Amino acid sequence: TGDAPMTYLQLVRVEHARQALAASSGSLESIVRGVGYEDLSSFSRLFRKHTGMTPGAWRARFAH
Repeated sequence: TGDAPMTYLQLVRVEHARQALAASSGSLESIVRGVGYEDLSSFSRLFRKHTGMTPGAWRARFAH
């Protein structure tokens, strides 16, 4: 992929969170824990860095 291992892992986790946010009504905290993060605020910053949106905005736009 050309990415550093940590960057790749972050991208995979963000992708799983994106899918979960769009497909489920589970709490953001449970989704964040489910993808391997403990700190909601740091994950939210990472999510925004990779998607340009907050997790809540992502869910509002893409939820089924």
